[in-house]
Amino acid sequence: MTHTLRQRLSGAAMTALILAAPMVAAPAFASIAVQEAAAEQSETERLNAWFEQIEQEDLDRAPLMKAYRGIIDEDYGEWGDFSNEFAEESFQISEDRLAYMRGNFDFDALDSSAQLSWRLFEYRQENARANYPYRRHGYVFNQMGGMHSMVPVFLTTIHRINSLETAEAWVARASSVDEVMHTLIEEAEARFEMGIQPPRWMYDYVIETSRNVISGAPFDDEGTNPVWESYARIPSGKAMRGTSARSISATRTACACSMKAVRPCKAGPRPMNA
Repeated sequence: MTHTLRQRLSGAAMTALILAAPMVAAPAFASIAVQEAAAEQSETERLNAWFEQIEQEDLDRAPLMKAYRGIIDEDYGEWGDFSNEFAEESFQISEDRLAYMRGNFDFDALDSSAQLSWRLFEYRQENARANYPYRRHGYVFNQMGGMHSMVPVFLTTIHRINSLETAEAWVARASSVDEVMHTLIEEAEARFEMGIQPPRWMYDYVIETSRNVISGAPFDDEGTNPVWESYARIPSGKAMRGTSARSISATRTACACSMKAVRPCKAGPRPMNA
């Protein structure tokens, strides 16, 4: 009977049974196996594995990047950190990574493809270092873009709603727009004090775009806001059961309160830039 049972079990199932059995020596065995596997890796394989590791670390620090790649996880309701402190921390991480790469991998032992990856990584960080003193010389908000125009585009086209959880994550993002915008407004004001300010003509475009974001229901009675409309069109079905009761009303509140709660930026245009 035992022989018959083993014949019926697939290789994967048999492996699962073996791994499920208590084995006191398993941790030591696993550690040895990992070490042996690492020792058998070529320098190119080691470098590529490290690149994959730091890419995952970057994704873990950037909820929006994950969303753009279609990754839905516990951070799906987050925007991320847009503060200058976070930017400084990110730069230091990149500097540490460059030093680590140069100190722990042998460039001459890499194949031509990995050497190119090395050079590109090196070039990118050296370029970032050269630009670092001027990192705050750009315009936070301008006529071509900024978070004021990116938020509605992201919520209507990038954030997917295919379950109750993703719908509630949408509400969480919509509810925290004011926090994100206040962080960016503080940065814009700090740059303004440094003398980094857009020309006068640019303000009208930014103001018009910002007003369009908070026009229409549920902000006012002039039509329907496209951000709210995109949420109201969420699909029905078993996966979305309970959405109306738990999220729809909360979404209206999130749109009306969070987005319209953004305070005006005190950094206005100066005559010299007219």
